[in-house]
Amino acid sequence: MKWIAGVAACLAAWSVQAGQFHTLTLDVAARTGSDPRPLAQLENDRAFARWLRARFDAAMLHPGTRVGFNRDAALDDQLTASLRSAYKAELGPLLQNLDRVIDATHTPDAQLLTRLFGQPERLQLAYAFDPAQASLARSVPLITYTLPGAQPATLSVADIFERQNVQGRMAFFARDTAFMGQQARERVAGLLTVAWARTRFGADAVADLRQALSDQDDVRAALGLYGLADGAEDVSPIQEALARKVTKADIRLWYNANKEQFRRIDRVHARHIRVASEAMAQALADRAARGEDFAALASAHSVAADAARGGTLGWVRAGVDPSWLDGLALQQPVGKVSRPFRDPVAPGHEAYWEILLVERRVESYQPAGSETVRYLARKAIARDRARSEFAAARAEAFAAGGRP
Repeated sequence: MKWIAGVAACLAAWSVQAGQFHTLTLDVAARTGSDPRPLAQLENDRAFARWLRARFDAAMLHPGTRVGFNRDAALDDQLTASLRSAYKAELGPLLQNLDRVIDATHTPDAQLLTRLFGQPERLQLAYAFDPAQASLARSVPLITYTLPGAQPATLSVADIFERQNVQGRMAFFARDTAFMGQQARERVAGLLTVAWARTRFGADAVADLRQALSDQDDVRAALGLYGLADGAEDVSPIQEALARKVTKADIRLWYNANKEQFRRIDRVHARHIRVASEAMAQALADRAARGEDFAALASAHSVAADAARGGTLGWVRAGVDPSWLDGLALQQPVGKVSRPFRDPVAPGHEAYWEILLVERRVESYQPAGSETVRYLARKAIARDRARSEFAAARAEAFAAGGRP
């Protein structure tokens, strides 16, 4: 099996880096990860995570959220998921017999649910307990269980509620007792998984695996902090700070290097033919496309007032609140007869059909001092500098305690 070779390589490398990682962490990384050098990745994540924690407090790396899971709950879930993925054969039968460790389940009655979550019809602005509700929730049991070799224990409504994201908290306030019970069982399954791992590998080994997952989480959080995560949409405080330092000279240099993306149509010289039916419009468009003189066709067939002038629209300029026809003209390629366009009137109303031909187009560039250029330049420069700072930070961390 591929993972066996991976584990062997990890353990060989680990003998050189003795004491940094427990065998459990290396084994799980080799079984579940995609990196061909899991030990190097673990070392780099740990070194960089230490560097990050020394420079950013927890609130900045992992800002609180009203919609997501709290970080401890998320790490617990990552730990149990990693163990279940790595040791399916061993944990599968254990978890299938979860009822063996569950002593009792408890479902709050309607009166107790009202005391916990308020009246059902009450509008909820936030799905959170007030102090009195929190105190009561800590005293209301959901499940009682006994892990192997341990004393009986109980999980309360508060224990499970505090581990939920916003959707889960909404389900609690919606009095979904089936969901509450399912979440309680999931938590017991997670605790049983960790207890199994501690018995087999030792508490220190499980703590080291959890720390490795925390290191990975810190590195992912740093990508978000620097605004470099895949599909990042959130505001990056680091990029915002870097954007404020961008100078006019920086913008000018960036604009000169990226000027082509600011090319714009300034004006076009166009002609049109207006007729009363789509069939006539298509026939004339086909004739013009085959090479017949567009102006002559307009003079002979257009019902517009400018037909005598060969259907000329003159110079149509961008940025002057154009009519729908002018707007279409600005979008057409030069020298190509357009398809027929219907006058945008309501269905069932009489409409004309238009054919367009752009004869000339004048282009220009958006000025370097425009607000659009300044905004895009600051954003792009800040992102490039954040990427450079992030790379430099990783290099510094590797030099101090990791390896590339």
